[in-house]
Amino acid sequence: MLSNDNKNYLLAFIATLVALLLFGFYCLANPPDETSARWYAFCFDCIPDAFIATVAIPIVYWLFVRRGITGLSVDESPTRLGVDPGARLADRQMMQNIPSEVAKASIPETVGVDASRVLVVVDVQNDFISGSLKAHKPNKVLQPVNDAIKLAQSNGLLVIFTRDWHPEDHWSFQRHARHCVMNTPGAEISDKIDVPPDSLVVNFGVNQGDVAYSALENPSLTMLLDNPKIESVYVIGIALNYCVKCTCLSITELGKTTFTIDEAIASADGDPDANEKDWKELQDHGVRRLPSIDSFAKHLSQNNRVNRSGESGGI
Repeated sequence: MLSNDNKNYLLAFIATLVALLLFGFYCLANPPDETSARWYAFCFDCIPDAFIATVAIPIVYWLFVRRGITGLSVDESPTRLGVDPGARLADRQMMQNIPSEVAKASIPETVGVDASRVLVVVDVQNDFISGSLKAHKPNKVLQPVNDAIKLAQSNGLLVIFTRDWHPEDHWSFQRHARHCVMNTPGAEISDKIDVPPDSLVVNFGVNQGDVAYSALENPSLTMLLDNPKIESVYVIGIALNYCVKCTCLSITELGKTTFTIDEAIASADGDPDANEKDWKELQDHGVRRLPSIDSFAKHLSQNNRVNRSGESGGI
């Protein structure tokens, strides 16, 4: 089924083609005199260019905007998706603010007390917790997620929340249940999650053709985490087999030391064999596993002691 914008382009193409045909028939039925001959010749010379344009414009649009090459589809017309323009404007403004946060990331005071460590909370959204694409026992990880966020805050880590944020015609709806449609309740972070006021929220999967498994498909998040001051990234959230795994792999490609906190990660369907395969893939790529919130707390405490001893010249 064609999306609304594809339908509009098809109708525009047909209308242009019909107009060109009517013009040709008119010229054949009304032979030009000397005065109009030059205009007819000029118009006929333009017909091939007009025809090419009607074909090229939708192709370029699909390749560069819908496929996310320009990253501008967040500015698509609100009426295309039947979304309230005010809501889309607010989302667009929020997305435009992310690059400014990237610029700030080079200034330690704006990143947090400890600019070298980041906690990434992946997709703790309503549709993955209680909605259309519910993960396996997601409620079991809610308290550990909140505990990890609290620990991160108390230890000066920057906390970043990611959100699946899809247009109504996102490709993944052909493979998975319809989920996390932008500006719908299902796409919002669960109200059972404590979101610190100074945390960042990053959307990804905003284009129809985005793969939307790694949150680093958002180039602003990639730029932020690629900051040389950031050394370690801790990842929690939903779901192990898709966005958590792919986000971790993308972070390792930046050369960052990457940790998972297993107790605060839900799997997609609870398949032990599939989960073990994904855990092994993460470990093979250098991702380190912290089994519990307690181990996360001990790890942060040990790092804090090392940092303090380094600042005092060593012990």
